Amino acid sequence: MMCPYPLKRSLGGAKVYIENAENYRLLGHEVDLVGGDELTNVASGEVHFIDVYGDALFNYIVENGEKYDVIEYEYLYLGRSRIDLPQKPLLVARAVLLELHLLKITIPKFKTLRSFLGTLLKGKKRKNLFDRKIKRALLSLSEADAITVANSLDKEALLENSIPEVKVVVAPYGISQERLEALKTKREKQDVFRVGFVGTFDPRKGAVEFPHLWSRVLKAVPTAKLKLMGTSSMFPNAEAVKSHFPLSLRESIEVVESFNADELPDLLRDCSCGVFPSHLESFGFGVLEMMAASLPVAAYDTPGPEMLLPRDWLAQRGDYNVLASTLISWAKEPDKLERAQGQALELSSKFDWPSSCEKALAFYSQRRSEIK
Repeated sequence: MMCPYPLKRSLGGAKVYIENAENYRLLGHEVDLVGGDELTNVASGEVHFIDVYGDALFNYIVENGEKYDVIEYEYLYLGRSRIDLPQKPLLVARAVLLELHLLKITIPKFKTLRSFLGTLLKGKKRKNLFDRKIKRALLSLSEADAITVANSLDKEALLENSIPEVKVVVAPYGISQERLEALKTKREKQDVFRVGFVGTFDPRKGAVEFPHLWSRVLKAVPTAKLKLMGTSSMFPNAEAVKSHFPLSLRESIEVVESFNADELPDLLRDCSCGVFPSHLESFGFGVLEMMAASLPVAAYDTPGPEMLLPRDWLAQRGDYNVLASTLISWAKEPDKLERAQGQALELSSKFDWPSSCEKALAFYSQRRSEIK
C-alpha cells in the first residue's frame, strides 16, 4: 500500500491507508505500508509533488513490484503505461479524494480581497495545474487493473469519464468496533441545543456558507450553540476561525482547534446533532463519528455523506437554508430529534472496516482471475 502522505492518523488521507492496512492484516494478509515521506522529502502540498512523488512511486513499483500480489496507490500519481510496470501484481488505484468531481462542481471561495487577488494573479497557473492533474489522473485510472472508491458518486464520475465499470469497486470505509463503543453515547435531553461539526474549516468543508447557515439557525433558536472541532487548516487558531463569522454570532460558537482521537467522545457528549456542509469528500469520517455518538447529521448530498445518511437529512450541495431548516426542526421537535439520534447510532454500525476490506479483497481476486 503506497500512501502519498506521511503515516499520521491525524491526516485524513493517511488515516484511510493506515486503518485499511491494519484490517487487511487482521484478515490474515501481509501488508507493507509505505508513506510518502519514505519516497521523497517534498511535502504533498507543494506544486511539484505530483511529479516528484509520481516518479518515486513508479521507480519503487518497478524495483519491488514482483514481491507483491497487489499494489495499491493513490490514483493521481502513477501516470504511466501499464506495459512499463511489473506484470505480476494487480495494480489498484485508490481514490481517497476524487478530483474528477471538480470538472463539474465549483467550490465557493471567500469573498475577500486576498481571495480576489489570488484568483487574479494565480488563476491561470492554478487552472493549468488542475488540467495537468486531471490528465494524469485519467491516464493513471485507465491503466490501472482495478480501482477502489468509497462512495457511489465516485463510481458514477469514473464511468462518466470512460473508465470501465468492470474495474471499479465501491468499498465504503468503516469504523472499528472499539472506536464504535468508545463513541457510543446514550443521549439525554439537554438544556442547550448544541450543533457539532468535525472537520477542518475551509471552503471545501463549507466554511464560506457556515456564517449564513448559523445565522439562520440562531435567529430561529437564539440559545443554540455551535461547536467546531478539528478546525486547524486554513485558519491557524480559534480567533481566526471566529473572525470569519459576524460579531453577533461569535459568542454562540466554540472552536476546538485540534484534538486526539480518544478525546472526541467527550467533545461530542454535550452535542445534540451534527452538521456537515462539505462539498466533496471521499467518505466523511467526521460524519460517521458523529453518527456513532448518536448524533444525526444534516449534510449536503455530496460524495461521502450520501452513502451514510438518510435522504431527509441531506440537502442539495450549497443549499445551506435546507441544512438550517433541518437543524431547526430537530431543535424545536424533541421527539423527532430523539428518534433521529437513535437512527444515527443504528446506521453507524453498518459501516465497518472488516466488511470494506473483505469486499475489496474479493474484488481483487476476481480481477486477478479475469486478467491473468
